[in-house]
Amino acid sequence: MHKEEIIKWSPTFACGIQTIDEQHKGLVNLLNDMYNNSTRDKETEKAYFNKVIMDVVAYVKVHFQTEEKLMLHFKFQGYLEHKKIHDSFVLVVAEKIKSFREGQIPRLLDFTNYLKDWVLTHVAIMDKQYFTYFRQIATRNADGTLTISQANINQAKQEVPVTPILKQILIVDDDVVHLAAAKAMLEKEYKITAAKSGYDALKLFHKGFFPDLVLLDLIMPEMDGWETYQRLKTVSNIYSIPTAFFTASTSKEDRLRAQQIGIKDFIQKPISQSELLERVKKLIK
Repeated sequence: MHKEEIIKWSPTFACGIQTIDEQHKGLVNLLNDMYNNSTRDKETEKAYFNKVIMDVVAYVKVHFQTEEKLMLHFKFQGYLEHKKIHDSFVLVVAEKIKSFREGQIPRLLDFTNYLKDWVLTHVAIMDKQYFTYFRQIATRNADGTLTISQANINQAKQEVPVTPILKQILIVDDDVVHLAAAKAMLEKEYKITAAKSGYDALKLFHKGFFPDLVLLDLIMPEMDGWETYQRLKTVSNIYSIPTAFFTASTSKEDRLRAQQIGIKDFIQKPISQSELLERVKKLIK
């Protein structure tokens, strides 16, 4: 039977470090196998999903540990940010395992699409950050592979510029004017990601996004701040991310309810830049 490829391995995914490249190829192969098995009957899919989830767990244990040890050893400045994204992926996989053990079989195609997004965003884009760094400090061998020696590392400390890692803030607001204003007030000190709806925020978390703070508008069409916060809890460890409502609401009932569900602050619009920066600084420690 002809097997389709939902993603074809490409040289653009490669970093030149054989161990990492082989691990990434393994994930792409698993993804394509999942895609070709996503139309099975329910019982067969259940047995196959059990195998898949164990394969993903094995991949996570080996690959994330390999990458993180490499980043630490070679003094990669983006290590902490990268590890947070790895941790958010682990939480998604853990939730899939929990649901599976409770008898709720996740749709294989949904999980396949999640992993596809991970490859296209994390592997193909975010991993390029350390690929670039390694290429800057490595010695390229005759066969095209890379070798990184202690001499390379010592030289890199002097030659490779260190870029400060800014804390990341996700702002969720359907009003583009308020969104732009908040971004302008914060972007000199923080890395800002904007989402124009709760659905857009969910998509980011599904792709492994893990900010240091979420500023969430309360009054939005289709999916308001309450529902967005509740749904974020199903795809991420949102309790570990400080979340504040950033809203025009003046309701005391809203403020009390927000406290009861774990919202860390209730910031009312409009607000001055100095006050917003002060509130944000207290939330991000």
